[in-house]
Amino acid sequence: MERTHPGFAVQTRQRLRVSVPIMLREPGAAAEGNVTAAVMMDVPLGELPVTERLAYIRAHSDRLRTPTRALGSRFVMNSALRVFPVPFQRWFARTVYGPAFFQAIVSNMPGPDSPMTFLDAPLEHVVPILPLAPGVPLALGALSWNGHLGLGLATDPAVLDAAAVRTEIVAILDEIAVTARAQLSSAPPHSSASSMRARSRGESSASPK
Repeated sequence: MERTHPGFAVQTRQRLRVSVPIMLREPGAAAEGNVTAAVMMDVPLGELPVTERLAYIRAHSDRLRTPTRALGSRFVMNSALRVFPVPFQRWFARTVYGPAFFQAIVSNMPGPDSPMTFLDAPLEHVVPILPLAPGVPLALGALSWNGHLGLGLATDPAVLDAAAVRTEIVAILDEIAVTARAQLSSAPPHSSASSMRARSRGESSASPK
């Protein structure tokens, strides 16, 4: 963001708050991943080296692997709010699920690691498409599919240029790949991030507040 849209980075005070949807199993449920919830994560903007930003995200994303916070938010939305009238529930949901609390949605979805077909036609590349939340200008989905990584990008064109964001994402992935090769020079060479199937889609949404 600080490279493609510095004004947006300043507006968010050099911090991008991201809503990360996760699949959960409620206590006592037999099936895994039978409910969804979301946790919030702050990503620092500004002139940070890519490796430092990646290390920060990795260090602060451990909570995404534990369901306590997400189950707590789900309890508030699905149980505690039931004591209030429906108009209040709707107002509360609109208030907390919007630009006042986060500016982006990011979801990482594991896919199959073996070839898949549909009516005998091979499915070689799959790109996820995430909808924007009202007033939230960015949504990014990542889906692994049989050795390929599909990236789906949706933006509010009134706030962010999808093509510019896509180009910068690929450039940063290339930078990470170069750094990884330098650190692991004895490992087999990795594919360039430019070979990944990155897709972008501009999408209209509510005008920014």
